[in-house]
Amino acid sequence: MTDFPRYGVIIPCYNAAATLARALDSVTRQTALPTEVCLVDDGSTDGTLAVAADFAAKHAAIKLKVHAFVKNRGPAAARNQGMRMCGAEYVAFLDADDEWHPDKMALQLELLISNRLDIVGSLVRIAGECANDGFDTQRMPQRSLNVSVRSLLFKNRFITPTVLMRPDPDIWFDERKRFGEDLDYWLRYLSAKHRGAVILIPLVTLGKPAFGHAGLSKNLLAMQLGETAAIVASTRSSPILMLAALLYSFFKFVRRVVIVRFRARAS
Repeated sequence: MTDFPRYGVIIPCYNAAATLARALDSVTRQTALPTEVCLVDDGSTDGTLAVAADFAAKHAAIKLKVHAFVKNRGPAAARNQGMRMCGAEYVAFLDADDEWHPDKMALQLELLISNRLDIVGSLVRIAGECANDGFDTQRMPQRSLNVSVRSLLFKNRFITPTVLMRPDPDIWFDERKRFGEDLDYWLRYLSAKHRGAVILIPLVTLGKPAFGHAGLSKNLLAMQLGETAAIVASTRSSPILMLAALLYSFFKFVRRVVIVRFRARAS
């Protein structure tokens, strides 16, 4: 597939001067380039906007749109603002401390179009935990897995910086939430009869572990409460499914606590 549809990239930023250039560079290396990058500065107090300006000066072929919040409003508000700014048919989310594999967007666009999907994710890798952070996707099996509301209740397959999607004008991130807002959004999106899948290749390198390291993801209890609220809201009509999903979620929470404590002792 060579004629890819137009897509924009949404990057929320908060004090990301040290990592933003690396994230943006991974966008410029895509074999399927975006038509625009929508960067939302969430009240940064460092040089994040200066890094964005430097990128715009060096990469005139990619349209950079920047919106700066005066005060920090959280990732949900930043992503909503990015979707309002983006004029492309599809949007892809990227966090300011993460990176994309060069083939990420080409593979996801091809899967999305050929299978008439609305949202596609991928697997992830953690920076520094792999001996080789570069790999040839052509030598890997091109496997994917369909994602339903039921399966999403037990495992969040849509890690935000992996997601490519067609926005729904009636569905937005809940800006009242600071934790679990992503799972809440994906559940509501799939519940609206949108079709999703995940590519079983790690196409995103996370700058830090998904939980228990830094930023919002460090607060395990708040993350758990956010996930619990998303599950409850999505399963009110099915008490048995709610109970099963909540029990499994609690098991995952205990596992995360053990992993974080082990990391702390190891360091």
